[in-house]
Amino acid sequence: MVQRDCVGCFLQQHGSATLLMRADWRANAVNSGARVQLVIPVVLRDQVTHCFHGTAWAGHQGVRRTLAAVRRHVWWPSWENDVVYWVQHCWPCQARKRSGRLSHWPLILRDMPASAFDSLGVDIFGPLPSSADGHEYVLVIQDRYTKWV
Repeated sequence: MVQRDCVGCFLQQHGSATLLMRADWRANAVNSGARVQLVIPVVLRDQVTHCFHGTAWAGHQGVRRTLAAVRRHVWWPSWENDVVYWVQHCWPCQARKRSGRLSHWPLILRDMPASAFDSLGVDIFGPLPSSADGHEYVLVIQDRYTKWV
């Protein structure tokens, strides 16, 4: 059972659930048909945007591809601004973004040691959640020949 609610929006019954849908006539002008989009309530917008951008399935695509994916399936007022903001403030995307600065130390190739424990690699790992004694870092030492830590 479909009931007209407003211009372009209608209620659609799916089992025991009633969904608010929207017909987007501009999206499919070539075929003269409408694309039906699910209207997302305010409380679910962050979760939906995360599903279209931040999951392994979505793959942290850029702004353009995330907008296209959202446009195909869902709608809410100001959805474009919300999606652009979400993608521009996505922490994993910002961490991987190329900023032109050197993000790590340059690779230095060294000769392989002749035997075990001739050469060691030392690094400090952290910060981690504090231990009971208040320690946040771990000193890591690795034998370069055997790779033992």
